[in-house]
Amino acid sequence: MSALSSEEVSSILYCFATPRKSSESSIFFSHPSDIKTIVSDDGYGKNEYIETTRPLVVVTAPGPCSGKMATCLSQLYHENKRGVKAGYAKF
Repeated sequence: MSALSSEEVSSILYCFATPRKSSESSIFFSHPSDIKTIVSDDGYGKNEYIETTRPLVVVTAPGPCSGKMATCLSQLYHENKRGVKAGYAKF
């Protein structure tokens, strides 16, 4: 089992995370930077593992900020811990 390096995780977070503008102010929040916590049982590991039976899973939801990417990254974390080679693509 090969774990992602912190550089690879940083790259994933940088490429796919989008800063959100708070509805209460005009301040843009920064990206999370505590990689060791994010990629741990206290981060992605807090979400439950989702059993799948198909080799390809399509994740859909009604719009932005609905948790699709977080669900996928959490699932990749759990798959990696189990030694399963899994991937993620965003279209």
